[in-house]
Amino acid sequence: MPFIVGAIASAAGWRWALLALVAPIFLVGVWIEVERTVRGDKHDVSPVDRSGWCALLQEPRFSGPVLAMVGFQMVFAPLAVRLPFMLTGQASSVFSVGLVLSLANMAVAVGLAITGWLVPRVSSRALTKTGMVIMGLGCVLALVGEVHGPPWTVVGVIVVLSAFGFGFVMVPAMADALNVEAADRTSAAALFGFLQAVCSGTAVAMTGMVISDHGVVVVALTLVAIATVWISQRTG
Repeated sequence: MPFIVGAIASAAGWRWALLALVAPIFLVGVWIEVERTVRGDKHDVSPVDRSGWCALLQEPRFSGPVLAMVGFQMVFAPLAVRLPFMLTGQASSVFSVGLVLSLANMAVAVGLAITGWLVPRVSSRALTKTGMVIMGLGCVLALVGEVHGPPWTVVGVIVVLSAFGFGFVMVPAMADALNVEAADRTSAAALFGFLQAVCSGTAVAMTGMVISDHGVVVVALTLVAIATVWISQRTG
C-alpha cells in the first residue's frame, strides 16, 4: 500500500492518495456486511441475528467510546494532515520540517508506551479527562499564536495531537469499545476500526477547504472535539 499511495501522490496529488488509503477500508467494510447479510439469508438467520453492527451501535458500552473516537478524529485527522503544510508555510527548511515531524512522531511512540503502562493502573475516564486537559492546553497555545506568531500555533497543534500519542483518548476508547459480550468483540473491533478510518477521511475531506494556519481554526476544531468527548463520557 505505501508504494501504491506514493505513486498516486506523485501522479495525482496527496488528496487522491488519502482517498486511496480510506476507500479500500470503506469498500471492504461494506462488502463484509453485504456478504454477511446474504449468507444469513441463505441460512434463514433471523433479522435480529443479522443486525449485529446496528445492535452494537445502540449499546451504550460501545456507542460511548465510538463517540469519543469520532470527536477526537474530528480534530486529530485534519491537524495531522495540515501540520507539514503549516511548517512549510513558515519558510522552514526541509530539514527543519522533517526534524519537527520526527520529534512529534517520537512523542507519539513514547506516549503510547507510557499509556500502555498506565492503562491497567488508571481508569479510562481519568485517562480521557487527562486527554481533554491536554487538548485544552493546545487550545491556549494556539490562541497565544494569534498574538505571538505562528510558531506558537504549531506548538499548540503538536500538543493537541499528543493527546493521541499519549493515548489519553484513543486507547481508553478502543479498550472500552471492546468491553462488550465476548461473542460481539470481534465485530466490535472490526466496526471500531472501520468507523475510525471513515471518520478520519471524512474529517480531512470536510475541513480541507476551510482549514488554515490560524489559531482560531485550531481552537474551534479542538473545542468541538473536547465537547464531543465530554458528551461521550455522559453517554458511555
